[in-house]
Amino acid sequence: SISSLVAQAPTSTGYGIALPVFWAGFVMLPLSVGSFLANRMVRRLARRIPLATLLPIGAGIMAAAGMQLWFAHTALWEILTGMLVFGLGMGA
Repeated sequence: SISSLVAQAPTSTGYGIALPVFWAGFVMLPLSVGSFLANRMVRRLARRIPLATLLPIGAGIMAAAGMQLWFAHTALWEILTGMLVFGLGMGA
């Protein structure tokens, strides 16, 4: 994932936070958690809201997370938050 590459990049690049490879891999964990949680939530919501409505909502959440990651990725918490929100959109 590009987010783990950004996390590994040296700070001298202007966009990286210089995490070691081992820890940069954990940047993907919030994506998995968000995807899992959203999938559980969508199963319950699908009883009341049509899937044709939920799909564009998920796509919008992913687009918002992508924009957030594009503009805010100089701190670890920004990357982790962006990945969590991206996972929520993906799971939806």
